[in-house]
Amino acid sequence: MSDLPPLGPEQPGDVLICHRAVGGWGELCGKPAAWHVIWDQSCENSLACDGHASEGLEPWHAVQVHPLVTDCAMPGSEWVRDERRCVVPLDDTEALVALQRTTEQECPVP
Repeated sequence: MSDLPPLGPEQPGDVLICHRAVGGWGELCGKPAAWHVIWDQSCENSLACDGHASEGLEPWHAVQVHPLVTDCAMPGSEWVRDERRCVVPLDDTEALVALQRTTEQECPVP
């Protein structure tokens, strides 16, 4: 068994759908994402629908599964393990600059 479930290809940051591959590698579940799954200590992560989020617990033992919130998908967000959530640790000026950058270039998916 692999350390990770069959995750599909990375998606743009504004595409908040389940990343679970179904069928072929490029065929995603596509249901609305409701959960953010942190798979390992390197912060390999993905988004999951209600149905696929449970895979983060069994059979693939993810480091953490927490509800998906806006901060999870924002550029520059950080996972706060002890608080079981993601946060964007920016002041107002930095947040505007980060937002401008994301409209100018594609950012990685959480």
